[in-house]
Amino acid sequence: MTGTDFFIFAFFLLTGVVCMGLSATYHTLMNHSCEVEQFWLRFDLVGIVILTLGDFVSGIYMVFWCEPLQRKIYWSMIGVLGSITIFIMLNPKFQGKQFRVFRALAFVGTGLSGFAPLIHGIAMFSWSQMMKQSGLPYYLAEAGCLLLGALIYVTKFPESRYPGKFDIYGSSHQLFHILVVFATVSQLVGILTAFDYNVANRTCSSP
Repeated sequence: MTGTDFFIFAFFLLTGVVCMGLSATYHTLMNHSCEVEQFWLRFDLVGIVILTLGDFVSGIYMVFWCEPLQRKIYWSMIGVLGSITIFIMLNPKFQGKQFRVFRALAFVGTGLSGFAPLIHGIAMFSWSQMMKQSGLPYYLAEAGCLLLGALIYVTKFPESRYPGKFDIYGSSHQLFHILVVFATVSQLVGILTAFDYNVANRTCSSP
């Protein structure tokens, strides 16, 4: 394992810790007051965006194992999109129910941007090769979890359909976070699988 390999895995794990830490802080303080709840809710969602950045940085590294230029381009792309999404999540102008769909679209848009390097990788290496070297099946499962989570977040299902029945367990917010955890586990398995394949089967002619 090289220093860069170590950094990639450390960065991914760090973003996971930040995400879960912000989530734990929000759920600890959410009963303090409405103002405190809304303040930390923003950071709860920002934590998920930060974790998404960790997902993409590690995934892009595996896809473009021997292509540093492509890595830098896509890392820059996700850095910009992630920063914009974090700004939207934290900006008071974009809070409130009237901006719920807008915030969700920003979140989903950042997530869907991850398909760009995957499509590029398929064009460069073929579908069958990407299935082996990138962890693609796990990323698709991760995307499914995140999209479903965003849909639940927007629709407030099931409490919007069954008021009062999911006040303690099974609320949309809880389901959202459960799906984020599933997505994170899928990403971790994906990059570990891809890393093992790349180390064993790919040799780069240049750094």
